[in-house]
Amino acid sequence: MNRARIRKSAILAMVGGVALMTLSACINITYTLNVNPDATLSGTVQLAVSKQAASVLGISSAEDLNSQLKSGQLSDQTSSKALDDCTGSQDADNLVLSCTIANAQASDIEQGWSMTVDGDMATFHAVSQAPSTDSSPIDIPGLSQNSFTFTLTFPGEISSVTGDGAVQSGPNTVTVKSTLDKPVDFTVVGSLGSSTPMIWIYLLLAVVAVLAVGFLAYVLRTGSRKKDEGTPALDAAAVPAAIEAPAPDAPEGQS
Repeated sequence: MNRARIRKSAILAMVGGVALMTLSACINITYTLNVNPDATLSGTVQLAVSKQAASVLGISSAEDLNSQLKSGQLSDQTSSKALDDCTGSQDADNLVLSCTIANAQASDIEQGWSMTVDGDMATFHAVSQAPSTDSSPIDIPGLSQNSFTFTLTFPGEISSVTGDGAVQSGPNTVTVKSTLDKPVDFTVVGSLGSSTPMIWIYLLLAVVAVLAVGFLAYVLRTGSRKKDEGTPALDAAAVPAAIEAPAPDAPEGQS
């Protein structure tokens, strides 16, 4: 097979600068990222390439795929920092790279990503173009499917989500699902304020409530005990003799 016909094109800018000779092969990319309070990103990216497509490129294992990506043999540009810490594996159909991202700037993961901060709010913007179609890919039947899944979670609540395919899937989370042959352009605005302080406030209120109930129970129990004790009963032995002596006879003439 004439390798000169194999074009180099970016899977998607979202891959973080990784440009496989992808053809029309089956490639799945999954980002799962968290926005840190300092507006950096941490999480994972998983790249799965079909074994059939990899074999066309002379790649026989996930380790080989990882090595060639890092060496730049399969890249149109320098590899993303997202690929610095990757482990390889495989399933029945795919070679898989699972990479860890820790405290990275958005633009370090992908040139089309940016994160700006205004007070306690952060704006994440991702934009990429679809891979170029200026040359004909090799025809590999059955390998035309591909997918891109992106999940981003903020420390605080998300206030706005714009862009095709971007859906707010939770108070703090946005999910984007697309295919690698489509351009991506979406923006998410969320709070950098962690929800943890609210948890502590709730815990503090709970503690105060328990203490208040305990104090009230103590007061009621103490009052009830005093009421039950009442005034001490008179001891018959201590009654004065004057009270016990009979009354003197009434004077004559008085009845």
